[in-house]
Amino acid sequence: MNQIEEDITTDQELTEGMKPEEPKKKSELMRPEYQFKGIRLFPYTPGYQLLFNQIRDREDTGLSQWVHFMFLLSQINGQSEIEHQNWAMEIAWDIKKFKRAVFDWRERTGFLSDEDMIEARRIYDEIMKAIEDSFVEPVPSRAAGINQKKMRQKRNT
Repeated sequence: MNQIEEDITTDQELTEGMKPEEPKKKSELMRPEYQFKGIRLFPYTPGYQLLFNQIRDREDTGLSQWVHFMFLLSQINGQSEIEHQNWAMEIAWDIKKFKRAVFDWRERTGFLSDEDMIEARRIYDEIMKAIEDSFVEPVPSRAAGINQKKMRQKRNT
């Protein structure tokens, strides 16, 4: 008959040998609702990050990057979030199609004032800073703690 051993590992044993805690950053990315020129922007998620990196060009000016960023996240014609994601995935993998769509959008929305450019940069910078300052706290695996305990026991013997 098999007998199962009870795990009596303590929290202290699981955390022994870990680095001292660094000052805590925010544990999640808060997503305030943004608008640009009165147009709702969808939240910047890891999926949109992938798409933005796909359309990003090192040769673009800062203004072009901010405008591309605003366009990628802009709700167009009342799209739902899923409709927008599907549209964004399709357009981001065809850079010519993307740039044509940005051009058409800019023609419809008119010239950017200095305030618009400042606002585009502010939104872009805020979102990038929030990503940089955020992280997901990993939940320690009990199995990993048990393995660490066994390894410590082996070293001590």
